[in-house]
Amino acid sequence: MRIYFRAHMASVSGLLNLCLLCVLESTALASNNHIELISENFRHILTWEAGNQSTNPTHYRVQYVDFRKRKKWNYSKECFNTTHLSCDLTDEFTDPRGQYSAKAEALMENGTSVWVNYVKLFTPIHQTILGPPTVHITGYDGYLITIQPPVCHLKSPDKQRFLSLVPDVYPELIYKVTLIKAGVTNESSRILEYLTNEGNFTTSIPDLFPMTNYCISVNATATINKNPHAIPSSWKCAVTGPMSELDYPVPAVICGCVLTFGLVLMLVLAMLKWIPVSNYSSRSYDNRIYYTEPVLLYPPEPKTFSKKQNGVQYQLNHLENNTKR
Repeated sequence: MRIYFRAHMASVSGLLNLCLLCVLESTALASNNHIELISENFRHILTWEAGNQSTNPTHYRVQYVDFRKRKKWNYSKECFNTTHLSCDLTDEFTDPRGQYSAKAEALMENGTSVWVNYVKLFTPIHQTILGPPTVHITGYDGYLITIQPPVCHLKSPDKQRFLSLVPDVYPELIYKVTLIKAGVTNESSRILEYLTNEGNFTTSIPDLFPMTNYCISVNATATINKNPHAIPSSWKCAVTGPMSELDYPVPAVICGCVLTFGLVLMLVLAMLKWIPVSNYSSRSYDNRIYYTEPVLLYPPEPKTFSKKQNGVQYQLNHLENNTKR
């Protein structure tokens, strides 16, 4: 009877210890769904949440691994026995093309530990979010815009400087410029895209109305970056200059040339239509026959005329012969 009671008490004690361990684990870390890796401009922050009703102070450790180079887990020196609920892994994820993973370990007062893994593979060059670029605009002198790439937190191999997002990390960037008129709500925005491999990119926006306040916002993407959540810059506004300082819009110039050519062509066709008529009338006028009395250079031969009068026919000589008689 005593043996059965002791065995029963041992099973109950083991069950209580197991429940206590589960409670401690739940209070130390939340589930895997609450651990997240946030990356912006190659700055990588691992965050997690403490468990519900966590009253005992807890320390955390963070491990990471690069599966592209080796499969050995390493402790982060910056996040060893930390009390924070986040860890900056920027100095650990040094290869932009690496395939990283990380996990957090919670250390409790009774000496037990609980691991929560970030189960996804993370490749910085493909998955980091590109933040807002730096934008400068000059509205009065042709509405020039100068765009600088977002700040990059990735360091050079010697750790002496920060790399430039282009061309050190990405061969080229795509800037998406959204243009609107300030204070106009019923007009759709205008989207312009520019592909560049320059660190500082400068361009002008054409076809703008003079003396008008325009606002722009710019975000940056890369062809090999698969993260669609690029962060745009804040809106910046400037007033365009007068027409004399702006480039004439290309469509207006083209329309003007077409209209001028059309008018000249119509005039030429009209002239070609009336020239044959005038030539024909002049030719018909010049070819008319004028009947005039001929000028005799020699005396004419005598002529005779017959005339019947009262039934008697007289032979008459020419008037010149009668005068001679």
